[in-house]
Amino acid sequence: MELGQKVTAPGHLIRRHRGNRRFWTKPEWKQPPTTGIYIGVRTYQNGTLLWDGDDVGYAFSPDEYLKVGLIVTDPRHRPVPVLYSEITPVD
Repeated sequence: MELGQKVTAPGHLIRRHRGNRRFWTKPEWKQPPTTGIYIGVRTYQNGTLLWDGDDVGYAFSPDEYLKVGLIVTDPRHRPVPVLYSEITPVD
C-alpha cells in the first residue's frame, strides 16, 4: 500500500465502551464503503481498564492488537480508521 494512494474499504471502526472493556469494532448497522486517500497505518488495542488502587489509579491492560489503516475522506475531517486487511486499492 502506497501513501497517498486512493483506496476503499467495506466499513470503518468505532471505539466502544462496555463496563471496564475498551475495544474497536465495526458498527452493527450496514455501512457504505469508505473511499479516500490512504495516509498511514497504526496499531490499535482492545483491552480492559483495571483499578489498581489509590496509589496508581486506573491502568489499561491490552488483550488484542489490531493493524488499522487511516483513510482521509474529506480534508476538513479527521482520518477514518479501517481494518488494514480490508483495504483495497482503487484503479
